Amino acid sequence: MNLNSWIIMGEELNRIQQAQTPFEFWHGFLAGIVCSPIELVPTAWTNFLLDPQGQGPKQAQEDLGEKPVTLALSLHKEMHEKVANYDESFFAPVTQNLDAWAEGFLSALGFWGDEYIEKGSFELKHLMQNALIVYNADQFYKDMGMDPDRHTRAEELSRAQSFLPFMVMEIFKLWIEIHEVEHIDVVDRDLMQKVKTELEKLDHD
Repeated sequence: MNLNSWIIMGEELNRIQQAQTPFEFWHGFLAGIVCSPIELVPTAWTNFLLDPQGQGPKQAQEDLGEKPVTLALSLHKEMHEKVANYDESFFAPVTQNLDAWAEGFLSALGFWGDEYIEKGSFELKHLMQNALIVYNADQFYKDMGMDPDRHTRAEELSRAQSFLPFMVMEIFKLWIEIHEVEHIDVVDRDLMQKVKTELEKLDHD
């Protein structure tokens, strides 16, 4: 994935928002959108690019935002293809600011919906720990009631950082598996209902 495209998109968004957000935040955000449990309409998340604070983008922002939004859509498509093919090169542009990346990824969870996060259960939460540790290890350990020593913290942080691209791809794969099981359950229920209906007909006959 073209590093220059990510840098340009980040610079354009910073200019519109009058911010200094590293592009890694937006890479993480798009990664979170890519592994969403449901297919999102682009406008559901492109508005966030121009107005992450939720104050409502001004007309000037929307006019200026055409370039970064177009770039974001292109980068999203390319990232989706790579993640779906379990190609970790989608993460190649990210070599620093991993805490910002994790923050962006976690920001995308608001588009998933609580019901889907619950469906992911233990496996999803286990995978998500990597982003939580990278974003704010101190808060993660506090929330978990843990107090590891400095050496253990450093080891776990390094491990979580290196696992981030695989976390994205594994979450993407997890949702596919969950949806496949749900589809089988629906088919089984439909089949059982048909069998029940046919048996009832035979009883009446």
